[in-house]
Formats: sequence, structure tokens, C-alpha cells
Amino acid sequence: MSLEWSLGISLMLQDQGIRDTVVMIAAPADRSLMETLAVGGQFVVSVVVMVLLGAIVFVLLAMRKSVQELTRLLHSSYGDISAAAHSVRNVAEDVRGITQSVKTDVGAVSDTVPT
Repeated sequence: MSLEWSLGISLMLQDQGIRDTVVMIAAPADRSLMETLAVGGQFVVSVVVMVLLGAIVFVLLAMRKSVQELTRLLHSSYGDISAAAHSVRNVAEDVRGITQSVKTDVGAVSDTVPT
């Protein structure tokens, strides 16, 4: 074998390599009715999931606004709530004192009543 012959074959193989490249083109497949329904069902489920995700995001954003408004309302009414709690505490102490006084008086009356 000579150098020219091997060089010629090498060039010829390279030239054929370009022409021998396999290109695959997908032929349209004949689908059965079940395959078509399955693909359609998957598409419908995907659309429904996307709509639900959008609705969840919308609800979460609305809840975030509501929580921010409630927090703002709570902070603005903190003084009023504190005053009301203090008043309730005072009323509870007064009721406790009155109850103790009534117990003492009932005990004194029961001591004086003969059995």
C-alpha cells in the first residue's frame, strides 16, 4: 500500500462520512383512540392543575392582605384592649371580694341559727 492510496481512501471515507450521516425524521404515528384520549386527558389535567395553582396563589395573596390589616388593627387598638383588660381584672377582683364577704355573712348566719 502506498501513501497516496491510503491518503486517497482516507479522503474518500471522509467525503462519504458526510453523505452517510443518518437523519431521522419522525413519521406521524397512527394513534389509537385510547392513546388520543389519554393524551387529551393529560392535557386537561395539566390545565386544571395550573388553574388550581393560580387560584391558590390568589387566595394566599388575599389572606396575606387580610392578615396585614388585622395586625394593623390589633396594633392600633392595643391601648383600648389593655384598658378593657384592666377594667375586667378590677371587676373580677370586686366580684371575688363580694363573694368572700357573702360567704363570711352566710357562715355567720348559719352559726346563729340553731339546728
